[in-house]
Amino acid sequence: MAVGLMMLPAAIAQLWSPSLPSMMAIAAASATASGYLGLIASYHLELASGPTIIMTAALLYAISIFLAPSGLARRYLPRPHLKG
Repeated sequence: MAVGLMMLPAAIAQLWSPSLPSMMAIAAASATASGYLGLIASYHLELASGPTIIMTAALLYAISIFLAPSGLARRYLPRPHLKG
């Protein structure tokens, strides 16, 4: 679980930013958000906290794969300005 919490925020940040300082800020923010949201979810759903935090980070990663500037939505969904 510790490896997941180290790797997922870095992978999320890599999808959203090209520069190292902003990647570090995004990784810290996504780790903080997944930790907080995972703890809240584990409390209310009566689940173990560690796996819930990792699943929250994985959910953020899945959303980032789709919505990031280099993500799947940009590649596969048509954009109106390209219609000719």
